[in-house]
Amino acid sequence: MIEATPTYKSLKQLNYSTLTIGSEKITGDIMQVLNTDNNNIRLALEEAVVNIINYAYPSDGPLRVEIVQENGNFLVTLCDKGEPFNPLEQPDTELSDDLETRKIGGLGILLIKQLTTSLKYERSLGENRLTLIF
Repeated sequence: MIEATPTYKSLKQLNYSTLTIGSEKITGDIMQVLNTDNNNIRLALEEAVVNIINYAYPSDGPLRVEIVQENGNFLVTLCDKGEPFNPLEQPDTELSDDLETRKIGGLGILLIKQLTTSLKYERSLGENRLTLIF
């Protein structure tokens, strides 16, 4: 398992300066660790992380990233201690609605669902755990 503890340059910008693989610490970002330039993975992770930054906490708060490779898939789990939120319980945004009357929000969750093989969510010990499976 890889754990990443990001440091914030600002609320909108993450710098994954410390990644831990077992007992070894490395410097890099999630995409380097995954050794991929897959834009679907990058976009889904970016959307999920930005949502956590914008909505989980009233101000800055911790975010832990766990990465596991299993049966040819990458499982990337984003862990935060912010407000409980299960994106899987949110209804899909209706794309056929008129843009001027459509409710704001929900497109990011729909995008993440479309870019991943599957998603899992659990709330455990005061922590949100969203797993994106690629």
